[in-house]
Amino acid sequence: GNSASGLGDGDGAAPRVESEGRGSAEAPASATDVNALLERLKELLEGRGYPVGRTYRERREKFCFRILKHLSAFARLLHRAKALPSELDSVRKLGELLGAQDPRTKGTPEARPEA
Repeated sequence: GNSASGLGDGDGAAPRVESEGRGSAEAPASATDVNALLERLKELLEGRGYPVGRTYRERREKFCFRILKHLSAFARLLHRAKALPSELDSVRKLGELLGAQDPRTKGTPEARPEA
């Protein structure tokens, strides 16, 4: 085996640890949680003017297809990694930060009308 306790299967791979190095207090996010995150990311992209497949016309665009391809690959990664809800929340916050107006430019003189 590959461990002192003899639990290894002899293929040279390390035995899988149940908690995968993370605290066991939090269960992995559900598929519904991952889908909700992806829907939020689509809303943010849509708010920036990107096509996200809401209409037949958008779905036929090559650029939209590429965006959806990347979103689906990201969804597979999140499912495979068994992301925690707190990790999904961090990704959501990052998406919202990137999808919003730069907070440093809010209320600047350029944004206010001249008196």
